[in-house]
Amino acid sequence: MKKNKYILLIAIVCLTTMQLQAQNKAKSKTPAFKNPNRFCSTIQPERKSMPLDTTISRAMADNYYLWDNGKTLTVKFIGQGGSTKLREKIKVAAKEWEKYANLTFDFIESGEANIRVLLTDQGGCNSVVGTNALSKESDEKTMNIDTNFFHQNKICYDRYLNQTIQHEFGHAIGLLHEHSYKGKIQWNKETVYKDAWDKAKWDKNMVDFQIFMQYESLYTNGFSYDPLSIMHYGYPAKWTANNVEIKSNFTISEMDKATVKLLYPKTEARLNEFPRFIVTNFKPTKVVKNVERKGLLIYPSFNLSTAGRVGTIVLVAYLLDEAGNVVAKKNDPDKAVCGILSGKLQPGLKASINKVKQEYEIYIPFSDFPTNQQQYNISFRVYLIEKEKNERKYLAGDFISQNQIKQ
Repeated sequence: MKKNKYILLIAIVCLTTMQLQAQNKAKSKTPAFKNPNRFCSTIQPERKSMPLDTTISRAMADNYYLWDNGKTLTVKFIGQGGSTKLREKIKVAAKEWEKYANLTFDFIESGEANIRVLLTDQGGCNSVVGTNALSKESDEKTMNIDTNFFHQNKICYDRYLNQTIQHEFGHAIGLLHEHSYKGKIQWNKETVYKDAWDKAKWDKNMVDFQIFMQYESLYTNGFSYDPLSIMHYGYPAKWTANNVEIKSNFTISEMDKATVKLLYPKTEARLNEFPRFIVTNFKPTKVVKNVERKGLLIYPSFNLSTAGRVGTIVLVAYLLDEAGNVVAKKNDPDKAVCGILSGKLQPGLKASINKVKQEYEIYIPFSDFPTNQQQYNISFRVYLIEKEKNERKYLAGDFISQNQIKQ
């Protein structure tokens, strides 16, 4: 996923003061956003993604990014990599998930596809999680398969191929790393850091994100830790303080099967439903200096669709200094200079935000600017918020430089 350094900014939005009351009716084309008290706490950095095994957030399954139950997912190989024989093997391996999940993989030769697989000889093996694929450009890969990995294991070629494909397609349907289950592994961190650097050139940040990151029970869907999961990394005993080894798993485990049966049931409705918001067709954010209104007017532009159940969307624009730091308010250094729109949205919505006309506006008054602020940039973010679960999901964002801001 392409990101600049500003994409690492994230707001801890204090929803208790925001009084999110805006409502819209299902299937409405004009969602109602409310401009609450413009209150943002101090911003903290957050690493959003890593180059290898690229998943934005990690756990056992991310219910916010599940596909609609019963959906046929179109899959297409992009580029010229991989022989016909290899592609057929990948199709067979991926379709193993169809036995347990109420999903179908339809491999197509042309046209737009939900999942786009690049077979290459570099970049590792990685995939975006679930419906995050829809947020990428229609010709951009959503899964990278580095075939060097198979060729380095010639004796067990098919075994490693099946393992890798089923792991990555597990991510593609919403599954996340099993070793992120909170409190189950006693890592010997210094040994892992050293081995990961020596063998894969993973730095500390990469290891922290891919291996050590842990998640709350929100993501376990009621299942216990499964060391046999196809979504679990294998590692040697020296990587743990209690000398426990996890061997590589080459098949979809019984608990993997139970998990996807719960997430994508074949005979009943999905029980553990979350709000699922998708932002697509994200266009450059327009920012205008308005002398009469004495502030910045910010007009984001994207398409929005909602599914699952009711959820709250928050649009936030932050003022950044030239170094990329969030600017504090002139009269309140504990709060950021920002503007907010929010709305509680029903499932079934399909809306275009500021595509035809500028209906949705974020306002930042000049009176909030520090007196010494000469040059500045804007970081715009879209979040899905669940106040009850203390959960915040990044959906999309944009960076607007000073020279892009219109007078």
